[in-house]
Amino acid sequence: MKTIILSIIVLAVNAFAQQTLTSVAVLPPFEGATLGDDELKALTDEMREAALKVLPTNTFTLLKQDVVVKRLGGAEKYIKECSESSCIVDLGRKAMVDYVAQANVRKLGNKLRITVELHNVRTGGSVDMFNDEADNVRGLLAIVKRRAPEMFVKIKRYLVNITSDPDGANLSFDVESFRCITPCKVELPVGSVHITADLEEYEMADTTIFIKQNNQSVRIRMKPIKYNEKVKYKQKDSLYVPKYQGENNASITNNASNNPALEKCDAIFNSSKKFCYDGKIYDLCDGMPYNPTTHICSDGIANRALCNKVQYNPLIYLCKNNNIVAECGTTIYNPATHGCKDNTVLPKCGAVVYDPATQICKDNNVLSRCGATIYNPATHFCGYNNVFPKCGAVVYDPATQACKGNTLVSRCGTTIYDSATHGCKDNVVLPKCGETVYDPATQACKDYIVLQRCGATEFYNPKIQECRFGAVFKK
Repeated sequence: MKTIILSIIVLAVNAFAQQTLTSVAVLPPFEGATLGDDELKALTDEMREAALKVLPTNTFTLLKQDVVVKRLGGAEKYIKECSESSCIVDLGRKAMVDYVAQANVRKLGNKLRITVELHNVRTGGSVDMFNDEADNVRGLLAIVKRRAPEMFVKIKRYLVNITSDPDGANLSFDVESFRCITPCKVELPVGSVHITADLEEYEMADTTIFIKQNNQSVRIRMKPIKYNEKVKYKQKDSLYVPKYQGENNASITNNASNNPALEKCDAIFNSSKKFCYDGKIYDLCDGMPYNPTTHICSDGIANRALCNKVQYNPLIYLCKNNNIVAECGTTIYNPATHGCKDNTVLPKCGAVVYDPATQICKDNNVLSRCGATIYNPATHFCGYNNVFPKCGAVVYDPATQACKGNTLVSRCGTTIYDSATHGCKDNVVLPKCGETVYDPATQACKDYIVLQRCGATEFYNPKIQECRFGAVFKK
């Protein structure tokens, strides 16, 4: 059984969590395919049309095949690496992309079976897949036309307007790592999204919404916390442990006589939620006051946290030899000068942790390193130890492209052209037949097939025909 692989790589450049264009590229199949070149091109064009049908041009751009192959090291390297079963995901990682789609065509008896999968390169997981059978290539084209748009739409994202009542809720999402504070606008993928909202003195709220169109509006109503006014607590070694209603229905006990600092404040405050210490107002720790100069409240318990008379958070740091330190895996480090990332101790540049292998610190600013070259990641991108410029948020090759007003255009020598309808060969702009550039002086295009000239007026398909003495004959 031989397999024909049509590959579609979906490239997304993340520009510091800002909206960017997502580039989609259709790669040619590797050598060894049993279908004819014309049939493979027709399937490739149908996949491209399916992507263009559902992916808006203001957030997606269809990348040229030769640009993607060039980024992957050239056609020969691409063909060699594609001989392995894990080719698609591996190429996606090497090209530093977000999604990879793969179509496999196998011959089963008298049938042709097509399987199309969409992968998340970062996680290696499958986003979507479908498979079907047909009698011929025409049937495969109909399957791709009908079902591929449903697959590509799952990488589509829409702008969602989220508000809360009241404002100021901290939102988190099950499908994204970023957070926002209401009111906010965020881009979310098509489909079901679970949102969790957190706001001080309000119960945590959550809801599930279905993203299906742009500029959807979502409003989350927060419910105030109802405090139990009947609480009893006891003091033990400066750690206050609450005991809720149930012990003789006891009410709150004021221990101001036991601690002179627990005195009246000049400001008015809600004593069921706040307390006064040394003239300042603090939040109760699970309904109880504590000494904020020596303790930190966490999960309803006031933990003693002094290291050489300096207050610190014992849930994050350690106190050793009267110094505040932190653990990174099994390594102890100074949190004032270093940080921890993936169990590795890294230095800080100002307050930001950076990796000296790929970055440098200059005037408390982190700059990126690409091989021996220092570059600005806001305007350039590093790949294979080479620095490439950006057009807006999209990386481009100045040898074949140009940037005009944050819009990426194709370049052939000094000529700007439309890459959707034309291509570049030997610094000459030529029209396309499907995805193939052809020369109208010696060739013609018919039904996505490049025909060769035979004589003065006739053209022929060299796959099934031949030209002899200015006339076309079947092979």
